[in-house]
Amino acid sequence: MNNKDEFFMQKAIQLAGRKRYKNKPEPLAGAVLVKGDQIIAQGYQKTNAEPHAVSQVLYNLAPEQESTIYTNIEPCFSPENNFSCAKMLVQKGIKRCVIGTLNPAPEINGKSIAYLKAQGVEVTFGVLEEKCRQLNIFYFKYTQTGLPFVTVKYAQSLDGRLATATGQSQWISSGSSLRLAHQLRSIHDGILIGIGTLLKDNPRLTVRLVKGTSPWRIIVDTSLKIPLTANVLNDEHIKKTIIVTTKVAEKKKMAAIEKRGAKILKINQDPQGQVDLREAFFRLGRIGIHSVMVEGGAKMITSLLKNKLFDRLVITIAPKIIGQGIEAVGELGVKELKEAIKFNRIRFKKMGADLIFEGEPVNQTWKV
Repeated sequence: MNNKDEFFMQKAIQLAGRKRYKNKPEPLAGAVLVKGDQIIAQGYQKTNAEPHAVSQVLYNLAPEQESTIYTNIEPCFSPENNFSCAKMLVQKGIKRCVIGTLNPAPEINGKSIAYLKAQGVEVTFGVLEEKCRQLNIFYFKYTQTGLPFVTVKYAQSLDGRLATATGQSQWISSGSSLRLAHQLRSIHDGILIGIGTLLKDNPRLTVRLVKGTSPWRIIVDTSLKIPLTANVLNDEHIKKTIIVTTKVAEKKKMAAIEKRGAKILKINQDPQGQVDLREAFFRLGRIGIHSVMVEGGAKMITSLLKNKLFDRLVITIAPKIIGQGIEAVGELGVKELKEAIKFNRIRFKKMGADLIFEGEPVNQTWKV
């Protein structure tokens, strides 16, 4: 590994990131072909209908024996498919392949690298590996577990309050932070709230302040309290609305909601009689939802943190002190400091008047 490898790998990462999280179920991939110190071709997969990034770069080129190709994720490989990326690399006579990270898909994981080496291609692996993995973190989580990547997002005051004692919460954060919330909505497959948040705010849960596709709206509602007048049941996005409920829900109301075009997901109850969130995420993964952003209230936030059902925490901290009000996080059962939830991959950034914290809990067992 050298500075030159890192320079061109960063180019591949930038290309891949042009369509962040839009290539489901494909990973985000960019490729750069270099001869000497010059880029002679580059590409990225814009949609699932297009060829993979490496194939795009190589398809119309004559053999390039003295070239090196850089790609942020291991190229695809199939013994039967002569147009798989790894086979095209060999066919085009590429001398060297620099790869950021393995592709965790079982049919690829390490097989491309083994094939390329067996065919005499020099392979350098692990260049800017952490950046490459973070770029495709939704893909990694879903591919390895079948579960969606879960981001918990909320805004609080300096003293950790979601709202005043009377429940007023709009708007604790600044306009810039609101744009961030909509940006996060746009890159996740689903946005999840609890019924308490819906009854209080009647949100639309769409992407409005930035360009992007509105996600699935997921409402966790144990006893189906959602009113039929709710915004999420009366707009053009009704077919991308999922109500997660349990067997205690009224069957007639379930049928009325489904008739409107929304989906009902009936889940078992947990020991407290609420929707079993672990099972809910499993079922959401089964229907193809790879990532979920949670914008729930204190009850939802606390449950996810306590049961370790989240992968990333994003907190907007507004420069305000409220005093008595609604706490962002409730009882977690922490008796000693060593039991506290700890984070790594921590980032802080200023946004308007607010401070944004982003971090991932340590010891995520699904990670390779």
